[in-house]
Amino acid sequence: MKTNEHIGSVAWLNARLTMEVLTTARIQIVDDLVSVILLAAVSNANTSHLDARPDLSQRYLAVGSVTDDLRRPAAVSSLARSLGVPRETARGKAHDLIAQGLIEMAPDGLILRSDALQADPIRSASGAFMESIERFILGLARMEVCGLDETWTLAAPTPEVQWGALRLVTANMLRSIAHVMDLAPDMSPLSAYIMLAV
Repeated sequence: MKTNEHIGSVAWLNARLTMEVLTTARIQIVDDLVSVILLAAVSNANTSHLDARPDLSQRYLAVGSVTDDLRRPAAVSSLARSLGVPRETARGKAHDLIAQGLIEMAPDGLILRSDALQADPIRSASGAFMESIERFILGLARMEVCGLDETWTLAAPTPEVQWGALRLVTANMLRSIAHVMDLAPDMSPLSAYIMLAV
């Protein structure tokens, strides 16, 4: 039986994973916290309908396999509401991301293009993202939770597994931020980021 200490440790590992992914994205992709979170939210909105179905999630694991026509566009107003930022802020950050070539405006909303995932700066950040995921999993193994034990090691994942893991971590990161914001509904993403860091 796992104790509250284990639960707290897993929560700390999850918060550390979220912080590491956000920090890596800020350093290597775009140096603006709200833009990083917006980019993650666009990516998640574009593919979450596929990840909700295991058969489709497995079929579209490889980076770039989810073509732009399979991505569900994300409306700026929906993103603003889910992230707790003013619509004007989300719109301005989206325009900056469009100008950088990371996302595009489709007729129904924003899309993180599949070719942008395969190019720098996102491609170059993927190694650091995977190192964060590995630290998270090894932390779980040290605590002997989730069916892991201290003898467990992480095999070098295939590129398909890496991109599948990154999509799961992106969704988890957004849930973590949303959970912190649910604790205090007036909290901004920056405040949630600071709260996770503490």
